[in-house]
Amino acid sequence: MAPAHTTSPKTLQWRLHTVANVSVAPDGLSALLSSPNTTAVVSVHVLQASTACPGAAFVTIPVILLPPQLPCTGCTLLQLTAPLEGCTRVAVVIAPGAQAPDVGSLRPLAQWQDFGPFA
Repeated sequence: MAPAHTTSPKTLQWRLHTVANVSVAPDGLSALLSSPNTTAVVSVHVLQASTACPGAAFVTIPVILLPPQLPCTGCTLLQLTAPLEGCTRVAVVIAPGAQAPDVGSLRPLAQWQDFGPFA
């Protein structure tokens, strides 16, 4: 018998559980999180200007926890899915307010301790 395999492309996933209301933008590249006292925007940024990230998008998924885990009433999973091919260096930015920040270019994580995240 041949080993099981998949022909679908490999993907990268980033996930965030939240009790905030989540509204994903039509292009799928940002999502607005809102609750009674605060608003935040979550956005994806490709870190290499010459690299597009086709197919990258946020989606929302209901959170269903099975026993013995406690239920998470009102929880939503915000998930970013992107193909690994040509899309291996992305950043998810969470910022207060309703507008995605202009992050310019982000430094590699290894340089954050000395220089901070933004170039």
